[in-house]
Amino acid sequence: MRAFHRFNTTVTALAVFTAISAGGASAADPTQPDSSAPSATPSCRVVDASLATPLSSKSARGGDVFHFTAAPSDGQPSADGLGVVNFVRGAGRGGRPGQIGVELRYLTLPDGSHLPAMIAPESRGPAMYNGETRNAPFFLSAFGFAKGTGFHVASGVVGVYNFLHSGSQAVVPAGTRLRVVLGDDYVSGACTIT
Repeated sequence: MRAFHRFNTTVTALAVFTAISAGGASAADPTQPDSSAPSATPSCRVVDASLATPLSSKSARGGDVFHFTAAPSDGQPSADGLGVVNFVRGAGRGGRPGQIGVELRYLTLPDGSHLPAMIAPESRGPAMYNGETRNAPFFLSAFGFAKGTGFHVASGVVGVYNFLHSGSQAVVPAGTRLRVVLGDDYVSGACTIT
């Protein structure tokens, strides 16, 4: 009899637990938005800017400071900003092109305060600028496969040229367009670039 009483108590407790669980699960209204679901992330503030200081991989050095000007399209006044050259590689033999990597730091607002700024991470706003290889076109190198001594000599000349010549320096002229993300929200994930 005691065993039956324990069994009956266990079954009753299990039935109550199941009813409470089912009642809690059915209490959520599927037509109401889920408060635990993440809300849509707002868009970052992105403005157009232009480089005010020309840069060249021939003369620039890592750590050099350069100036840019942002011109917001939302009626806000334009602002001057500072950036830093974070990577430079000069052009070299064998057609190696020059490269310059840049990083924006901040805009100076009219009240003197600084607003963090960065180049928008997208294909239209590069943070790396490259020169050109200036290599001879590939079809000239293919002359070496043709029959005849003249073609072999031409191919040898092209090969020597491609080995000895230097690529062009990376040059970023003043006025180069930049797309700039303002503030730290993109870095912290509080906004997205649309």
